[in-house]
Amino acid sequence: MPVPTLYEGIEPEWTEENILKESGDTTFKKCGWCEYTTSGIVKYDCMLRSYCGLRDKHSLEVDWNDDCKYKKLSKEEKLKIVKDKLYSISEYANKIQRIEEQIYVILKEMNKNGN
Repeated sequence: MPVPTLYEGIEPEWTEENILKESGDTTFKKCGWCEYTTSGIVKYDCMLRSYCGLRDKHSLEVDWNDDCKYKKLSKEEKLKIVKDKLYSISEYANKIQRIEEQIYVILKEMNKNGN
């Protein structure tokens, strides 16, 4: 009798073929070995339960055997995701600039006081 695993019911059958798959092998087909899955439960390079990195930041969980959810999005939905990701880049750039300014202030203060 096989020993049940922690994720029994959400795992594929661990055949040699599945064990040897790598991230990217099922990109745009199935979620499990898609190179864009992120933040989830992983085993043998398979994301058993995760999120789609191409979709918006509030996307629903996907399971390893789900068909690609990104491919089912409309052009308008994809453009909204692009807009959101461009906004994120802008926010990160602003944060980096604030941190650089803080570093400059700290170094300037250290040089002024000699410590």
